[in-house]
Amino acid sequence: MTGDKLALGAVAALAALSTLRGRGSRKVSPSCPPADIDRILLQAERDFIQLHRCVLDVYKERTDASLPPHERLSDAFAICVRSFQDYGYLKPGSRTPTAKGKAASRKKMRDPDAVAKQKEYQKLKILARRSRLEQKLGSANKLSKKWLKSELQKIRDSMEPVFSCDTVFGTCREEAPSAGHCFMAAMAVQDILGGQIKFGEVVLDGEPVAHYWNKIGGWEVDITGDQFRQPEVQLKKGKLRPSLGTFDRKRYEYLEQDFNKEPMKIYDRFRKKLIHEFEDNDLCEYVGHIKLMEKA
Repeated sequence: MTGDKLALGAVAALAALSTLRGRGSRKVSPSCPPADIDRILLQAERDFIQLHRCVLDVYKERTDASLPPHERLSDAFAICVRSFQDYGYLKPGSRTPTAKGKAASRKKMRDPDAVAKQKEYQKLKILARRSRLEQKLGSANKLSKKWLKSELQKIRDSMEPVFSCDTVFGTCREEAPSAGHCFMAAMAVQDILGGQIKFGEVVLDGEPVAHYWNKIGGWEVDITGDQFRQPEVQLKKGKLRPSLGTFDRKRYEYLEQDFNKEPMKIYDRFRKKLIHEFEDNDLCEYVGHIKLMEKA
């Protein structure tokens, strides 16, 4: 973000944070399936609908809510698989459905809430995947740092065609396309990888500039560092730079106030364009995460 936004004052700036450049040729069809093909979703998993329904119910009713989502999902699967094997819906020692299990699943497909339940199950899988990811990133080892930097670079590369004066919150600087996008980038990274958003100031040419970055597990990361003539993707165990605090996104994002409408409208535009880039780059898992958080 540019220095002129600092004039808003600390409270207003915190509250407020809550034309594509040439893309070249695009694919004829997106890599990721569109969200509205509900029946295709059911058809693709038709033999496992009964198992998924059991897992969803057991997760909500019989697992320990104090456990992280991925552990609860694992427990729910263990309960359902064991039970289904005993009743002949799954083959012994596996999750492969028997003829009896396939017939039961296809019967479940005709339930009025079949699509809604299957979507709920898919959201649960995404939450569990994110939970497992955050636990993995909690360990300070070279492998986790290498993996995280690789994922951040994929996200940053997909943002390159999206950075434009149409998606900036602040002053558009052609020599540094990521400038004015720290809020947009931090929100997107949080939607995809979880964690927190940090905020503070960075001095550029003698002037303090409001800036936002992320904390994921024990790492602080920034994917718009190039606007300050630093590496574009940065990560550090512990503090990357001094911060003024953690941005409380839920508190400010949905405020029905005029000062918050502009950045939220810009982020919606930024997010939609970023989804197209993820689809073109075969990053379907990122699409699922960012669409899930859109409805959270």
